[in-house]
Formats: sequence, structure tokens, C-alpha cells
Amino acid sequence: MNATKKILIVEDNEDLLHMLSNTLRGEGFLVVETKDGLQGFKIAQEEHPDLILLDLDIPGIDGLTFLKKLRGDKKNKDTPVIIFSNSADIENISEAMEQDVFCYLVKSDWELNEVIGKVKEALK
Repeated sequence: MNATKKILIVEDNEDLLHMLSNTLRGEGFLVVETKDGLQGFKIAQEEHPDLILLDLDIPGIDGLTFLKKLRGDKKNKDTPVIIFSNSADIENISEAMEQDVFCYLVKSDWELNEVIGKVKEALK
């Protein structure tokens, strides 16, 4: 089932990016990854992932700008997005939730297996 599901990970922390990618691939998902928000948006437009795992503090364009552009894109406006960020700032959380994200996860509060569980839940 998972092999048909494509996940885009936009995360600039290389170690975390590889850990997430390898774990999701191990679960049978197709994974596309980038460390740059602008590149991530281009990938989303070209590949139409089934889910996007998005950091907010990324180079290129920040995660909130990425999210707003994504919601304005006809083909990706309904793509489930999980924000996975270091920011616990209530304004960032509110702004992200206004863009209809599946959930907002603060990195320090979540174990890898719990994040994978949220990905699976969002793809049901």
C-alpha cells in the first residue's frame, strides 16, 4: 500500500532529513527530499506528493511562505502537510493551522516512531 504513496520532506537539517527519509522508505513509502523551500515548492508542483513533511525554518523560502504558495496552487491545495519544526511560537502555529495543515509537531516533543505514525494517519 505505502509504495504508491509519495512523501516530500522539506528539511534543512541533513541528519534529520536522512533519518526521516530512511525510516519512511523502510516503511515502504516513496520519498523525495530537499533542504530548500523554493526547491521543495518546485518539486511539489512537478510531482504532486501525497503528503509533505515541512520544516518552517528552511532556506529559499520559509515554511509558512511555502505553505501559503502550496495552498494557492490548484493541484496541491488539498495535499496533507505535517509541520515538523523547532518553533513552538504560538503565532507560527496559528498561522500554519490557518493554512489547513494536518498537524503541527514541535521536534523536541516527538519521537521518530510517533512522527511516522502521524504520517500514516494523515495518509489514511
